[in-house]
Amino acid sequence: MKVMFIVNDLGVNESFGPMVLSAVLKQKGHQTSLCVLQKEDVEKKILSWKPDMLAYSMMSVDMKEMKRFNDSLRKRTKIFTLLGGAHATLDRSCINDPGIDAICIGEGEEAIVDVVERLERGKSIEEIPNIVVSSNSSLNLRNLIEDFDAFPFMDRELVYAYPEMARFGIKGIWTSRGCIFPCPYCFNNRFNKLFEAEGKVIRRRKVDSIIKEMQELIGNYRVDFVRIQDDVFVHRADDWLKEFAEKWSREVHIPFYCLLRAELVTDEMASYLK
Repeated sequence: MKVMFIVNDLGVNESFGPMVLSAVLKQKGHQTSLCVLQKEDVEKKILSWKPDMLAYSMMSVDMKEMKRFNDSLRKRTKIFTLLGGAHATLDRSCINDPGIDAICIGEGEEAIVDVVERLERGKSIEEIPNIVVSSNSSLNLRNLIEDFDAFPFMDRELVYAYPEMARFGIKGIWTSRGCIFPCPYCFNNRFNKLFEAEGKVIRRRKVDSIIKEMQELIGNYRVDFVRIQDDVFVHRADDWLKEFAEKWSREVHIPFYCLLRAELVTDEMASYLK
């Protein structure tokens, strides 16, 4: 199948969600592309490429633009529409929008493959875990993904096909997913409550996988500085951090910045990060 991801804008940060999902779909033999509402004539691109599915990845702040575009598009053509991202996860009422065929709750790597493969076979997508097709659907959640090293690296060409993104010297990477802290203003707080029975909150990639992805990234694109996009990069000076510090210094040797909780930082941790 042909899946077109649609985001509102690119900014300076890569769209990790579509990049991860695109890689998974390509590994399964499907075709993918990306459109940016604020940058191009998306409707023209859709009519030219003829996707089988539109996959919107949206934050709440993007929903007004997404709905305006999708409502206009639906007047001309009807393509199966899947909405994912933070907004769909926390506000499931958006499934009541007649222009949206399904929403993805939480992690989408396995869910989107199930949706595409069932649509391809002409089968119903009801009861797929993490997928909601109507306001009457029961919420069937799948376990949180444990082994991210089993997935391919992000599809960077999806975003770096836009020249300004390829030229930009700061490139992003992720080494873990999840945050244990209950900050009331944050997406993770409500996400953790929703998936509290579905597995470990924090899941970490192997250091060797991260180093290999970085080497491929450096070999193919401009990288002056690295943005580690984890919500909290490290929590303690453990064996993982020691291995990361040693291998990054020896095999990558490019400066990075990361997010930390100030109260977790120790002299030992700072030394390894440096």
